[in-house]
Amino acid sequence: MLTCEYVGIIGKILRLRLFHVLLSKMVSFKFRGRKLKYFCHKYNTTYTNERIIEIPVILDLMQNHTNHRILEIGNVLSHYIDVDHDILDKYEKGARVINEDIVSFKPRMKYDSVVCISTLEHIGWDENPEDTIRIYIHGENPETVLKNIEPKKIENTIEKIKTFLNDNGEIIFTFPTGYNPYLDEMIETKRIQFDTMYCMKRISWCNIWKEDSYHNVKKLKYNERFPRANGLIVGIIKLEK
Repeated sequence: MLTCEYVGIIGKILRLRLFHVLLSKMVSFKFRGRKLKYFCHKYNTTYTNERIIEIPVILDLMQNHTNHRILEIGNVLSHYIDVDHDILDKYEKGARVINEDIVSFKPRMKYDSVVCISTLEHIGWDENPEDTIRIYIHGENPETVLKNIEPKKIENTIEKIKTFLNDNGEIIFTFPTGYNPYLDEMIETKRIQFDTMYCMKRISWCNIWKEDSYHNVKKLKYNERFPRANGLIVGIIKLEK
């Protein structure tokens, strides 16, 4: 059986999407005790970042929501699969995309499920996509780039999302650790609490991930050791009434 180190050496030599596509066919990762396939796609080169596990994780969690009214906050899934749910995104244009800020959004109906993929960490931090590029692609200092930091907006957003839900509704978040220091601190101090939380850790250059404890994931920094996310949190809030 190939070790991660040996696979990593091959990957560095090839540096091709083909390598990662083949890898995804041969190797799986575990989430909630289930084996899931890595997700390789040319859009956003998922084979180089956290999308490689975020998409299959979300699809796995959503498989029992086929008859649900779903709202997605942040336009992500439509780039990879056909969707028929509503999407709320302040900037991106597209079919079924509602271009509003979440704090002012007033849904025309209640939803059974809300999905938020790598969007929570931007709220009240680097909401302008140009700022994100300057900080995390070009390496500029957030203190010199960001002008309107609103940490409280994260908590306000979560409370607002809860008002969108039907009784027994569910919110699913994914977000990287070490990206938004205010969000990290809120999770650490339990100002934000999830009913269920899973943690994933990137363990190799070739984008292999494993499920791990929050203790081992919480200090992992974005873009340190490996590109993009090195730790990923999947948090679930269930609204019981």
